Amino acid sequence: MSDFVVPQKLVKRPADMRAFEISQAARRLIHFIQSLNLAARCSTLSSETHPRSAVTIERLIAVLCVVECWAVDFPPKKQLSRFGNASFRDWHRRLTISSHDLIRSILPNSHKAAVAELAPYFLQG
Repeated sequence: MSDFVVPQKLVKRPADMRAFEISQAARRLIHFIQSLNLAARCSTLSSETHPRSAVTIERLIAVLCVVECWAVDFPPKKQLSRFGNASFRDWHRRLTISSHDLIRSILPNSHKAAVAELAPYFLQG
């Protein structure tokens, strides 16, 4: 069984945000960020000192290049639209369909199960 879960939006109103700010989850998140900050101090991120990180970054860049190249397949349509260009919706549809494969191509084998949890963040930013 995987520890990864599909995320759900739980902060929907200002009151939800206030409740989150005083929650244990918020404290744990801040502690995690501070721990990352401390761990990163005085360290470098080079392929010599962190070869696995370099591979992951290369995979991430490759995915971004793929997604960027799709823009050629979906040039902006000449249209009068108040709510965005239809080509973007077509591009985003392809992104949605391909998202799991794209994310899976970035992750090491030991973390492939995280796809379900990461895909919504990848698609919604």
